[in-house]
Amino acid sequence: MGPHFRRAWLAVALATFAVDAIALPNTYAGCHLFPGDNYWNTRVDTLPVHPSSSAWVASVGNATRLHPDFSNDLGDGFGFTPVAVQSNQPGVPIFFTDGAAQAQGDPGPYPIPPSLATPGGDREVVVLDATNCILFELYGQPNGNGGWIALGAARYDLRSNALRPNGHQSLDQAGLPVLQGLLRWEDVAGGTITHAIRFTASNAWGMENGAMKYLWPARHGSGTSADPSFPPMGARFRLKAGFDISGFDARTQIVLRALKEFGMVLASRGGNWFLQGVSDSGWPDAVIGELRSITGDAFEVVDTVPMLIDVNSAQARQPGVVPPPPPPDPVGGPEDGFPPGGMPEGWVQARDSAAPWVVANDAANGGSLSLKSGAVNAGQRSEVSHGGIFAAGTVAFARKVAGSSGTLEFLVDGRVQGSWTGDQEWATLRYTLPPGTHTVSWRYVKTSASTSDAAWVDSVTLPAIAPCRFRTVGGRCLTE
Repeated sequence: MGPHFRRAWLAVALATFAVDAIALPNTYAGCHLFPGDNYWNTRVDTLPVHPSSSAWVASVGNATRLHPDFSNDLGDGFGFTPVAVQSNQPGVPIFFTDGAAQAQGDPGPYPIPPSLATPGGDREVVVLDATNCILFELYGQPNGNGGWIALGAARYDLRSNALRPNGHQSLDQAGLPVLQGLLRWEDVAGGTITHAIRFTASNAWGMENGAMKYLWPARHGSGTSADPSFPPMGARFRLKAGFDISGFDARTQIVLRALKEFGMVLASRGGNWFLQGVSDSGWPDAVIGELRSITGDAFEVVDTVPMLIDVNSAQARQPGVVPPPPPPDPVGGPEDGFPPGGMPEGWVQARDSAAPWVVANDAANGGSLSLKSGAVNAGQRSEVSHGGIFAAGTVAFARKVAGSSGTLEFLVDGRVQGSWTGDQEWATLRYTLPPGTHTVSWRYVKTSASTSDAAWVDSVTLPAIAPCRFRTVGGRCLTE
């Protein structure tokens, strides 16, 4: 899908909102916009900063100012224009531009009212069936015979956290719904915004190792760039906690507070820092003007791995909810026992590491998670270990290295068994381990400055833990 188009048509109703134990999302025509524990409706103000935050913010523009992509002048063609339909709205047939669009699109009919079928080219269409709480979104144009020709089309049950099939786009490039992420005057007038906001950037990390690059819950990448200094679709940004909002208009503060608490999601390529919203004559000039005064260096990127429950669901772990314990086998299996938001039992960060290894979702050999080296500077290292009393067997793991500024080392009891420098795609290595007490370690050493170089470890299997038949002192099994 191309960048955001200035002329857009949106079929929805006026918004209200409700708050439950989990803050419920805003409602349109009586429909909650996805469950309260949905990714879009979950706060991110307590989550850690993403290791690539500085590079990704810089790529969008440290000195570039926010651009509210909506207006209080309904005649200027910016933003989205709300309407609503009910279940008695007749459906119209949907045709697709080609086989690829048809394979990824949800078939019709869609309840698009005739008032949206005005002459002109392609446009964004978002229709809410307010009776059944089903959201219909497409990018295309009327065919002149009562139907529509679409490049992309998707429907969403607003009562569900289900995502689109992996690799499928929607109205937008990231395969995400549009309606939930729009900035709306009704929310500001009501005193609060309880959801993340959509935004665009001109450059995106779109490909990695020949495959599309995107972060959960996005389902589709954008573009062909393999540059990891650009943010991928689905990257979530937030206004820094230390940004002082006290001097802004009280209405602007509502928007800025939401950008701190819920943040914003990169959902399409377009203008840098373009905040997508609904045009409304109620928007005060002061709010639009003050938003335009804020520069990109006021933002940071959030590490959303702690939110992840299931890569195929938009349900998000809520702030303050303790993640479930790891599976009984802390290594091996499709996710290697790496639980979202924390290291599994038995894995230890070295005391002299400049930065800890983290559970990451930006590269994986199996499943969707892996261990990733911490963000270190030249001359620093990031090291993680796993120790125990093992039976004789084999240590196996997959490793990946990106960039030429660092070296990944595998060690047994402090002795280097293997090392890899430069770009190294996923490969599985095996090392024989004799019986007894051992510590296996992965150490990433940075030799020169680079913001994006890193190493990943995945698909780890260790020999069985052997019982100590004598006595244990200081964690070591004594045999005499």
